[in-house]
Amino acid sequence: MFVQKRRSSTERPTTIASSSTSNPQYNTFKKSSPRNSIKKKSRVSSHKNSPAGSHSMELVPVVDPSSSKNNHHRKMKEQTISTEFFLDEDNPRASSSLGECREDGLMALRTIDDYLRDAADEVTHSHHHPWQYWIIFLSLGVANSSDATEILCLSYILADEKFKQEFLQDKDGGNLAAAVFLGMLVGGLWVGTAGDVYGRRPILLMGCLLNTTAGISAAFTSHLTLLTACRLVAGLGIGATVPPLFTLCSELAPPSQRGFWVAVVASFWMVGSLFVSLVGYLLFTSNPTLFPAWRLFLLMCALPSLMGGILVWSNVPESPRFLALQGHHTRAVQAANSLGVKLRATSHPWTLQEAEVQFSHEHNSTASDRRNHPYWSTALVELYRSTLILYTKDLFWTMIGLQIVWGSLSFGSYGLATWINSLFEQVHLQDIYFNAILFALSNLPGNLLTAYFLDSWGRRSMLTASLLAASASLGVFGYAAGMMDETEPGHDVLIVAAACSFQAFTIAAWNTIDVLTAEVFPTTVRSTAMGLCAGTGRLAAMLAQVVNGALIAQPARLLVTGAISLAVGATVPRCLIPDRTGMVMLDRVSTSESGRRGGAEESQEFLPTDDPDT
Repeated sequence: MFVQKRRSSTERPTTIASSSTSNPQYNTFKKSSPRNSIKKKSRVSSHKNSPAGSHSMELVPVVDPSSSKNNHHRKMKEQTISTEFFLDEDNPRASSSLGECREDGLMALRTIDDYLRDAADEVTHSHHHPWQYWIIFLSLGVANSSDATEILCLSYILADEKFKQEFLQDKDGGNLAAAVFLGMLVGGLWVGTAGDVYGRRPILLMGCLLNTTAGISAAFTSHLTLLTACRLVAGLGIGATVPPLFTLCSELAPPSQRGFWVAVVASFWMVGSLFVSLVGYLLFTSNPTLFPAWRLFLLMCALPSLMGGILVWSNVPESPRFLALQGHHTRAVQAANSLGVKLRATSHPWTLQEAEVQFSHEHNSTASDRRNHPYWSTALVELYRSTLILYTKDLFWTMIGLQIVWGSLSFGSYGLATWINSLFEQVHLQDIYFNAILFALSNLPGNLLTAYFLDSWGRRSMLTASLLAASASLGVFGYAAGMMDETEPGHDVLIVAAACSFQAFTIAAWNTIDVLTAEVFPTTVRSTAMGLCAGTGRLAAMLAQVVNGALIAQPARLLVTGAISLAVGATVPRCLIPDRTGMVMLDRVSTSESGRRGGAEESQEFLPTDDPDT
C-alpha cells in the first residue's frame, strides 16, 4: 500500500535508467513551498555511488554532446540512460519543453498538465486555428445535447392533445416524466461509475447507443407501459453519458482553459433545447395526418444521441490521465501527443519517461483484476469502494455540499423545464411553441457568461451569483403568474422575460457546477463522484415531477417552490465547496487535514511500503 512520506536530507536520490527492467521508485513531482536553500532539480538518472549523507536533489550541468572533450563522458552516460530529465520542484510550472536547455543549463521534466498548458499557450500566442482540437469538444457537446432532448421532449408530448387522448386519457403524466429521471439515477450510479474502471470513452459511447436505441423504440410503442419502459432505458443512457462526458472533457483540457472548454461542451444543452423547440414547432403546428406528430417528434429527438456517438467515436481520444493511472503509459503518451498534434503545437512531445515518473505510484494494481470479473459485479464493487472514499473525512463535506447544490438546482430547473409548455398554457400565453423557442434561445446569454468569465471570476462566485439570480427570476415569474389577467397583455411580456432570465442563469449555474464537480475530486474517483452528484440531482428531479404535476393548476405556488429550492442551493458553495480554478487536476485523495476543504495537496508524494500496519 501507499503511505505519505517526505524525504529527508540523508536519503539517497530516487533514480531511473531508461534501459532498466526493474520497477524503481519514483518521486511524484508536485508543487512545494519555496525553500531558503539553492534551487534544487530532481535528477532522473543512475547514481549508485552517492554518499550516504548526500542530499536527494542536486544541480547537474548538461553536457554538450558536440564537444570532443566530453566524448568519453557522453559514451559512459549512454550506457546507463538515454535521456536525462530535470524538474524544478520549487516551481513545476517553470519547466521548459523536454530536450530543450534552460537558461540555467538544466533539462526540464514536464507533467501532463505542463505539456497541455504549454501547447495551449503556444497556440494562444500564435495565429494558428486548431480546428481539429475544437472538434474534440464540439463532438462532446453534441453528445451532451442529447441530455436536453431527452428531458425537454416530454414537455411537448405531455402538452399534445392527440397524445393525451391516445395514451394518458385521465392518467397523470407525472410517472412518465419521472421514468427518465429514474433511469438517469440508475445509469449515473451504476453504469457511470464504470468510467473509473473501463474508461471514460467506452462508457460514453455505450450511453449514446442506449439512448439512441430507446429513443427510436419509443416512437413505435403502442402502450403507455412500453413507452414508460423506453423512457426509463433512455434515462439509463443519459445517466451513463453525463458523468464520463464531463470527466473526459475536464481531463482533456489544459488547466488554465478548463472552465472555457467545459462551458463550450455544456453550452450544447442550449443546442439540444433549441433543436427540440424548432422540431416541436414544425411538427406540432403542421398537424401531420399520416404519422402522429408525437411519434415523429420522438424519432427526431433520437438524432442527437446517434450523431454524438458517431462524432465521439471518430474524434475524441481516451483521457491520457486515466490511461496513465491504469498503468497504460504508452497509450497515455500517444493520447496526450495526439492532443498536441491537434493543437498544432511545435514543442517536444510528451515522453514515456515523463509519464512513468509522474504516474508510477498512481497505478492501482487491482485495476487489471477488476476487468476479469463480470461487468455488473465490477461496477457494483467499484461503486462501493469509490463511495467509501468519497465519504471519508478528506472529501466528506465537499461531497455533501455538491449533492445539496445538485439537488436544489435539479429540483428548480429540471422540474420546471419538463412542464414549461404546460405552464405556459396555464398562464394563458399565446403561441406556446414560439415562446418555447425564446425560452431555448435564452440559454445563449448564460453560456456566454460562463465561457468568458468562469475562469476569471472563479467557480464558487459564479455558482452562487447564478443561483441567486435564477431564484429571483423565478420569483418574478411566480409573481407575474399570480397576478395574471388575460385582459392585460403586459403581463405576457413580464412572464416571458422572467422565464428567459431564469433559464439563462440556471444554464450558467449548470455550466459552473459541471466544471466545479470535475475539478474537486481525484481522477481515481472523478467519474463516480460525478455519477453520485448527478444521481442526487435525478432524485430531486423525480421529486419535482411529482410536486409540479400536483401544482400545475397553481402556477404561482409551483414557481415559488422552485425559487426557494434555488435559494437554498446558493447558500452552500461558500461554506463547503473548495474552488480549484486554474489548478492542476488531482489524481489521488489527500491524507492531510486540509483535504476537508481543498480535497488534496499538490506537494505530497506517496511511496510504497511493505509495512501492513501503515
